[in-house]
Amino acid sequence: MKQQAEPPAPHWIMALIGIVVALILAFGLGFSIGTDQHLGSSLRIPTYRFAADDPGLAEPSKNGLHSSALERRRPCSNPRGHEEADLCAQWRSAVAGERAAWASEWSMRLTAVGALLSALGLFALVATLSQGRKALARARKANRIADKSSRIGLRAYLVFGIEVIDVDLKGPSPSVTVKFYLKNTGQTPAKGLMVSRRLKVGKPFEDDAFFMTKTWRPTQSRALLGAGQEAPRTKRYGITIGDARDIQMGKKHIYFFGEAEYEDIFGQAQRLQFRRWMSKSDLTHFNSSPSGETST
Repeated sequence: MKQQAEPPAPHWIMALIGIVVALILAFGLGFSIGTDQHLGSSLRIPTYRFAADDPGLAEPSKNGLHSSALERRRPCSNPRGHEEADLCAQWRSAVAGERAAWASEWSMRLTAVGALLSALGLFALVATLSQGRKALARARKANRIADKSSRIGLRAYLVFGIEVIDVDLKGPSPSVTVKFYLKNTGQTPAKGLMVSRRLKVGKPFEDDAFFMTKTWRPTQSRALLGAGQEAPRTKRYGITIGDARDIQMGKKHIYFFGEAEYEDIFGQAQRLQFRRWMSKSDLTHFNSSPSGETST
């Protein structure tokens, strides 16, 4: 079954975050400039118009005459008397209070902007970690597939072969002589080879119980079967006169079957099951039985 491809990562989210951050910074910069200009004009040390009760108290003008009773006083740059000094102190206190309020307001605004940027950064970090986790999972899956493919290509594979040497059904001691072998066609050795095999005479269509091998003792073993090596064996099997007669009449077949168990270099247990049959129509070779040939 084909796996559906994963949707591409939403890269547009990062672009949207960048646009939002740029808009926030532009707005904050413009607002800051406008507020600074307004604040600068409002926080200048003010002057006031002084009206003297006695015109004689007014400062003389440049031509020596008395100016108008109204004049512009600057108590914080040129105070006259303790009253203007007190007035300057009050103004300076008010200006300091306004500046403190302005600084507190902007500190709060900057804190909010910083919190927003931190949230956006956290979101981007979570998105990055999520993409990294997905990439890591895909890399691990690819490594598992590559490792499995490598093991399949390198492990030991056993194949079974058999040849008919002689079939004697008419003599006083009927027998079947065969040569069989197991060959390692893989690239690495097979370890702990254990083979169970048997030749039996049975009906043309026997059920699976006829071919049970689990209760047998291994008839052949080998500690190591290297790559390309064979484990051959030639053996003569005796059969009864009655079975020999039934074979000649086509009532029974000759079966050769068994299994081989071994371990590959990766420590995995492997198993080869083989089943062959021969009838009176051709007593020179065994035929394969697809239902009984399995391999792991």
